[in-house]
Parts: sequence; C-alpha cells; structure tokens
Amino acid sequence: MSQFRSDASLNDEITRGGTRFRFDGAKWKRIGQNFDTTAIAEEVAAAIGGGGGGGGGTGAYHGHIEIVSNKDYTLDVSSPVERTITDFYVIAATGGCTAELKGTNGSISTVTVSTTGVTGSLSNTTLPEGGTLELGMTGAEECNDLKFSVRYSQ
Repeated sequence: MSQFRSDASLNDEITRGGTRFRFDGAKWKRIGQNFDTTAIAEEVAAAIGGGGGGGGGTGAYHGHIEIVSNKDYTLDVSSPVERTITDFYVIAATGGCTAELKGTNGSISTVTVSTTGVTGSLSNTTLPEGGTLELGMTGAEECNDLKFSVRYSQ
C-alpha cells in the first residue's frame, strides 16, 4: 500500500509520491491540473477512511492472543477520528475468563469468554478522536488461544 501524508494545516490535501492532491468535495485533483484521478482517489479514500478529510466508513480491530494474561491489552492508543463501536465478539480454545472492552469514556462491554464465541452487549459506544481502546482480561488462567473482533463505524 502506498504511504500518504496529510498536510496538518489542510485537511483536504494530501501528498502522494511528492505530488499534492486536493479534494474538491467530489473527487481528488492534482493541484494545478483539472482531471479525474479515480484510481488514486479510491486508494486515497481507503488509506484515510473516506472522502475529503477522513470521515465515513467502517473498520475493525482484530486480534489473537495465544497466552492470555490478566492485564489490559491496548487496541488503539489514539483514535484518529471519532468512532462508534458497533460489535464486540470473543472466542477462545478454552473459555471461562472475562473480557472487558474499555474506551476513554469507560466500559463498553464485558463478556465471559466461551469456546463457542460470544457477542457482547454494548453501551457507552462512542470512542472520541484521540481516545483509547483497551481489552481488559481477568481470570486469564482459564483461557488460551483467544481471538477477538471489535467493529466500528466512523
């Protein structure tokens, strides 16, 4: 995947390979020229999370912890945009431990992990821009080979 750099002072401009592009509200245009850059626009949109300025879209945090410890696992140290958590799913080879999804504003979901998988009930689902997201594990001696998925919209 190509590397993109957003200009901190202009949220609707990016630099790709030394060439600057500006989002005009409908499509990305090379600065100084007026032509459609559809292929680049699709790549840019995927890299920055949507249209001009980085809004919109869905995504997920996925992970696999082979040997679970009683601790908080950091999933995101600083969310680049505000996100809404839409789904939390956990499964393990051996169950019985407790998984708590925690955001900057407190607990989002707490579940008892099972070998058949469990989807957590959600509350307090807003993760603010710059917010943190963690997976807290307790009773870890009961679990191993844990897999999780946290889906979000932005």
